[in-house]
Amino acid sequence: MAWTVRLQDENGKAVLPEDALIESQSIPGKGNYRLLKYLDPYGDTYFNTLQMDDLLADWGELNPAGHQRQQWMLVRDMVLHCKQQSHLYLRFIGD
Repeated sequence: MAWTVRLQDENGKAVLPEDALIESQSIPGKGNYRLLKYLDPYGDTYFNTLQMDDLLADWGELNPAGHQRQQWMLVRDMVLHCKQQSHLYLRFIGD
């Protein structure tokens, strides 16, 4: 199982040309997460600009290895982009 992660505007249009693919085992089910605990593995989860500091803190607790490292960095860049501009959303699309 995996999440497709997309940075999008308020109309649902992708802001960046590339989505990230994050494997579910990269985000442990147990942890003291502020926002990642709300990820729906079977549905979509949206985070807005005001939530980016908490999401960035959660994301910083993860330490993916191998090919997931590049995808993790892409999501981190999406979070930073979203944090700087209003009317953007980070969408985790579940399987």
